[in-house]
Amino acid sequence: MTRYQLSQVSAMKQVRLVLKRFKAIWQSFAALGVQDAALGSTVELILALAQEQERDKKGIRADKLHLTDLLTDGIMAVAGPLGAWGMMTMNERVRQQAEVYPSYLKKEASERLVMIAKDILALGTTHVADAADYALTQSVLDVLRSRITAFEQLVVAPREGVARTAALTLLIEAEVERGMELLRGFFDRIMYRFKESDAEFYTNYQTARKVIRPSYRSQGEDAEESEGEASAAKTSGGTGKGKAAKVTAKAPDEAKATDAAEVPAQPGVVSESEEATFAEVEAVLGDQAEESSGRVTATEGSELAG
Repeated sequence: MTRYQLSQVSAMKQVRLVLKRFKAIWQSFAALGVQDAALGSTVELILALAQEQERDKKGIRADKLHLTDLLTDGIMAVAGPLGAWGMMTMNERVRQQAEVYPSYLKKEASERLVMIAKDILALGTTHVADAADYALTQSVLDVLRSRITAFEQLVVAPREGVARTAALTLLIEAEVERGMELLRGFFDRIMYRFKESDAEFYTNYQTARKVIRPSYRSQGEDAEESEGEASAAKTSGGTGKGKAAKVTAKAPDEAKATDAAEVPAQPGVVSESEEATFAEVEAVLGDQAEESSGRVTATEGSELAG
C-alpha cells in the first residue's frame, strides 16, 4: 500500500466520522445510509488487504480467518434480504437457495465457500430489483463481489511470491479507487444539497474530504533549506546560481491545487509508489485514527474525534 493510497483511505475514514457526527441531519435519506455502509465496508477490506500484504507468511491462519469472516458477512448481507423476500412472496426456490447460516459457512472448505458466495451473488444480481424493499442494493452486491475476488486471490489461489504481491497490489488499488469513486461520484455531489441549509455539515465534509500527497521532509526542513539558499544567493551578489536557487525555493508556494479534493505535496515529495509500513496503515485505520489524523484542522479535528 502506497503512502498516497493511505492518504486517500484517511480521507474516507474522516468522511465517515463527519457523517457519523451529523447523522441527525441526513439519516432520513436512505441512500446516504446505504452508501455510508458501503464506504465503511471498502475501508475495512482495504485494511484486511494491507494486513495481508505486510504480514509474515507464518500468519496465514489468522489472516485466513479474518478474510473468511469478511466473506461470510458479505454473503449474509445478500442472502438475508433474498431469504426474507422469498418467504414473503412465497418464492420457495429463492428462499431455499438463500438459506445459509454463518456457522455453516465458516465450516466450509475455502473452495466451497467461494462457490456458495458466487451462487448467492448470482441470485442477488437476478433479484436485486425484486428485493429492493428488503435492503438489497447494488452496493451490497458490489461489496460481496470484491470480497470474493480478495478471498480467491489470497486464500484459494497459491501464494507465489511476486504473483501474490502483484495480486495484493491490484486488489488494494481497485478498492481504494472504488472508495474514491464513491466519494467523487456520490458524496461530493449530494453534499451540495446541504451547502446552504446545513453549512457546518458541508464545511466539515469538505475539510475531511481533502487528500494530501505525502512528502519525506517537513515544512520546517524545507524552510531551513530555503533560508540557506537565500543566504547563498546574498553571498554571491544575488546573481547566477544563487538567484536561481532562491527562485526555485519560492516556486512550490505559488503552485495551486487543480482539484479541490487533492492537495499536491511540498518539495521532497515521495513517489506515489513509495510503500507505507503497516504501522502507518494502523495509524490511519486503527481505533485511534479519529483522534490522531493530521489532515483536519485542530478545532475540527477535536470535534470529529468526539
